[in-house]
Amino acid sequence: MLGDYRIEGIVGVGRMGVVYLAIDRITGRAVALKVLREDISMDPVYRERFRREGGLLTALSHPHIIPIHGMGEVDGELYIASRLVSSTLRNSIVSGEIPVDKAMNVLACVASALDAAHAIGVVHRDVKPANVLVDPGPGDVFLGDFGLARDPEGEALTMPGQVLGTIDYMAPELLDGERVGAATDIYGLACLAVETLTGTVPYLRDTDAATMYAHIVEPPPSVSERRPELPKALDDVLATGMAKDPDDRQASAGGLVVEMLEAMGMPAPSCLAEAA
Repeated sequence: MLGDYRIEGIVGVGRMGVVYLAIDRITGRAVALKVLREDISMDPVYRERFRREGGLLTALSHPHIIPIHGMGEVDGELYIASRLVSSTLRNSIVSGEIPVDKAMNVLACVASALDAAHAIGVVHRDVKPANVLVDPGPGDVFLGDFGLARDPEGEALTMPGQVLGTIDYMAPELLDGERVGAATDIYGLACLAVETLTGTVPYLRDTDAATMYAHIVEPPPSVSERRPELPKALDDVLATGMAKDPDDRQASAGGLVVEMLEAMGMPAPSCLAEAA
């Protein structure tokens, strides 16, 4: 037990927390219970970052941002209880090629979530398939794990020279800690789009150093070469989303997805209409 939650098993282990399947003994509802990992639980920076994640998720009420049911502390253990979602975009990618219409629906939902976060000054900083939660039954899509998110008051939680994020989706400016903003997430979304549509990360390299170098200096990949059914016009859209200079990227995450849809001659899915 942890407070009112009966722990049934482990769902996964992340950078900051262990996620359990738990039952709220008051409501009987199954939840994803994220608990700050024991090995970092005494670090005040991680404790504050964990608390901030819960606060951000509470503030970010949006159809495609994972909803939380509660947060708190029991005997020094910090927790966040959120909606239990059965799978992730990572699982879908590993399972095989994703139909284009389904891929674009997922990307549109993530874009709408990012735009909602950006509207209140929150930058996610870790957009990747493992942080996109997908409920295969109803087809619900949620952006989760705001543990690395940066809000207008968040500068103190990043030490000078510290690199936060996941290398395969990391914008060049994240590598030097400068000019981190909404455009940083747009870059991450473009990288996510490449992998969602082709099954492969933008820069598949043997080492982290080589991957970081590619993000900084190499041109974006061609999705039309990796998946010939995709139009070449899509390459230009994603190249803009992955521009080395943040000022050269689309103005919004939704704008990136709209340009992708236009390049493919597809209508906007309901996710973008919800955001509007």
